[in-house]
Amino acid sequence: MSDFAAASPARVARSVSPTASEMEVVRKAGSKTQHATVLPLGYSSKGHSTKGCHGGSVRLRTRRHWRRSAYSVNVHPYIRIGVLFLGLSVIWLFMMLATGNHQYSLSRHVLNAALASALTVPLIALLRSRLDRGTLAGLGLPFSSAAIRPLIVGAVAFVLPSLTGIAIVLILGWSSIVPQFPMAEIIAFVPLLIILVFFFEALPEELAFRGYIYAALAERHSRIVSIIVQSALFACWGAALWTISTGTVALDRFVMFAAVAFVLGLVRVMTGSVWACVGLHTAWQTTAQLILHANRGHFAVDGAEMLQMIAFGVVPFSLVALIVGLLYRAPVGWLQVEGTVGRA
Repeated sequence: MSDFAAASPARVARSVSPTASEMEVVRKAGSKTQHATVLPLGYSSKGHSTKGCHGGSVRLRTRRHWRRSAYSVNVHPYIRIGVLFLGLSVIWLFMMLATGNHQYSLSRHVLNAALASALTVPLIALLRSRLDRGTLAGLGLPFSSAAIRPLIVGAVAFVLPSLTGIAIVLILGWSSIVPQFPMAEIIAFVPLLIILVFFFEALPEELAFRGYIYAALAERHSRIVSIIVQSALFACWGAALWTISTGTVALDRFVMFAAVAFVLGLVRVMTGSVWACVGLHTAWQTTAQLILHANRGHFAVDGAEMLQMIAFGVVPFSLVALIVGLLYRAPVGWLQVEGTVGRA
């Protein structure tokens, strides 16, 4: 039997008083009876007026619908951002305590990747369904074939200029890269590293900052302001975790995190997809960790700081937005407010 009872003009008068909170309509089908509540359109289940009231029209809601929607409430965007920010901090601190902050091991990397996505993604999904009345797809993260193109575009937009930066640094003699293992063994490790980066960093961080936090900010602020604010929040979060894990305060890390988050925010708006940010983030951390990770020791790198700054920083992140803009030519209203369009 349908969850909604149909009310004909013969049964419900067009002159329903706006002050009437509810009326019971009984429809019998065989031996079963279903009760549904009739509300004037524009009135909530509590009898309060809402926007979009049309005199005389009626809205029918079953009690079961009320019970289901009672779990979802509208909460101020800043409060929702604060809840997620606190939740992310707790999750990452928990991982630090659970897995330790010792010398690198592959098993600990795998555990961290599993925990990061297994805890963060459900948290954001819960916030979306309970506080936002939305879905992950509404954040720009559809789990469908629509994710393929932006995911590839984000990865390519980083890899191409990064390889150019590596070539420049090597040709000019500013750095050297010497393999410490057979290339076949290094290449065989790449797919596993991509998976670990995807689940440990790219997916949870992009879904949180370029997805949920950006969407919440964009409800009240222009796109460019939302990008700047999420960049600052990401930098504060990343720098704080860096300080806790290393015991040192590094302002250069804050600046780097802010710059990276700003570019990722541009990509998020230009493509309309968080998947593009996930692809870019995955490509960035995979190449950087593969070459520069001293504890794994796949390569011996001389001039690592110059390589990191040029090949994994200035060159790619200066060109990413340009490359994405060539592939996504739709105009972007940087000063426009998106509102709640992402709630779908």
